[in-house]
Amino acid sequence: MSKLFKKEYKDYTIIIEEQKPSVPKPETEEQWDKHFETHGGETKGTHRYKVLDKEEVIINEDDTEMWDTQACLDNAMADIEAEIKQIGDQVYIETLNGAEIRDNGKNYK
Repeated sequence: MSKLFKKEYKDYTIIIEEQKPSVPKPETEEQWDKHFETHGGETKGTHRYKVLDKEEVIINEDDTEMWDTQACLDNAMADIEAEIKQIGDQVYIETLNGAEIRDNGKNYK
């Protein structure tokens, strides 16, 4: 795999790499339709991405159905937004058994 692209986004790092696809890349709309009917969205595309946090720990990665840099970038940025929302919905509290992460109740009514 060769690294194509590295981007910083909201305190996270996105790394996009080329990879060998598990099937030939569809070219026409008809081929794309048949591809998704046949493979159900679970094949390796020509690209993959990783999202790393500040400590350079991988928090998410995807190597399926990524066929270009923009698809990777869009999906990685959506992953980061979801991660930020999830972190915002959590609180850290000290208990007798040590620190715990709990939902702050914003999602409950």
